[in-house]
Amino acid sequence: MLNRLADQGIKATTVVLDPWYRDKDARGRVAYLTETVPLIEAASRVAGHVFIWGFPEAVARLIDHTPPSLKLEGWLTWYFKNAPSRSKSWRPSQQACLHLRHPKAPMYPEHFYAERHREPARHNRLEFKMTPYSVFEEALLSGFIKRSEQTGFRWQKPESVIAPLLRMTTKPGDLVIDPTAGSGTTGAVAIKLGCAVILSDGNATALKTARMRLRD
Repeated sequence: MLNRLADQGIKATTVVLDPWYRDKDARGRVAYLTETVPLIEAASRVAGHVFIWGFPEAVARLIDHTPPSLKLEGWLTWYFKNAPSRSKSWRPSQQACLHLRHPKAPMYPEHFYAERHREPARHNRLEFKMTPYSVFEEALLSGFIKRSEQTGFRWQKPESVIAPLLRMTTKPGDLVIDPTAGSGTTGAVAIKLGCAVILSDGNATALKTARMRLRD
């Protein structure tokens, strides 16, 4: 889908990639790398910003396999305290996301400024930029946590995890693409921010869930 859009000359601002993570063992990490590198290359053809989600163990390997047109802008972490686990070792409580960026792709840290910071920023008198942290602490969607947001889709991310990515890289009217759309969280956030969005997914259940969620 990304290559077809690129061949048609479609240009987006941001692509969000949240593919199947695979197992954490060596075999799973190789499979993840093999599948995601072409995905990132295709995304780089249509957008200035590319976000790629995964387990930290697998995402780390992508840093040395990104297209030359992109540079690593940041390593982002979603941290959640309510992870259930039967592990006798460290309890998994994070997912990682790489922000890859074309050098000339604009970013909008001012979208995060408090009102008192806006005027000094306009006159370049803001000594410390009030940009967001690279770690997002947001609970998993389970039980009564953000019940109205839950779709029943097993791997659904909270909108509050995707929102900072789009706020930093888009402005109203920009185009966002998510070819691994799942329950449609990227679409829901993009629409609330005034962006256009193209979603797709290889899972029929995911597409049905996203259509129901975004039909209004």
